[in-house]
Amino acid sequence: MLWKEIQSTKIAIKEGRLWEYVGNRTRIHPKLWDSFIHIAENEHLFKNKNARFKNKGMFFSSFPDNRRPEVLLVVDKIKDFLMQNKKKAIIILPLMQQRPLFYNKKMLQILDKINIDKVLIGHIIPPFGFIPHQLTDIYPISQMEISENMYNESNTIKQTIKFIEMQFKIINPKYVYLVKNELVNDKITKFIMNKYSPKKILEDIEEITNESFDM
Repeated sequence: MLWKEIQSTKIAIKEGRLWEYVGNRTRIHPKLWDSFIHIAENEHLFKNKNARFKNKGMFFSSFPDNRRPEVLLVVDKIKDFLMQNKKKAIIILPLMQQRPLFYNKKMLQILDKINIDKVLIGHIIPPFGFIPHQLTDIYPISQMEISENMYNESNTIKQTIKFIEMQFKIINPKYVYLVKNELVNDKITKFIMNKYSPKKILEDIEEITNESFDM
């Protein structure tokens, strides 16, 4: 039994799915599950031990998947990018089904009509927070699946809001435009509405092209 467990663990490491394997195995006993939660609450200790790219996509099924070390790696990349794009206007667009988003035809048509030197276009993607459109093709954003449960899970919502607050503090936006998005949890939308008072709330993504975005 011990040999079999060691071999299964080695395979999980090789395939880049150790988190999923440990999460599944620890569900067999409450004390093991407590240990897994403890690991998740200290994800920063494992951040630099993870490969930045993997051969397989990433699944976010339930808590504590939002605390995966890979999430911190992506958030760090976002922070670095935002440091170069301070004091721009922010446009928050809904997600689109076609991925990768970076090559979405509808998105490319919209971007072609907007002066991206003046604005920062992005999406709210739990649990990462605000992701600039230019970074939507990085791993695992375009290679992940997230369950509806995760979108509406309280820990994921809190973490997403925490990251948004940190990201917007870096940008210090001139103003915010928000396109309505039914897929984003109401608590996250209300936080953005109350905290940042969007200059305009648009019903459809196409309305963006009618705005001038004067600084």
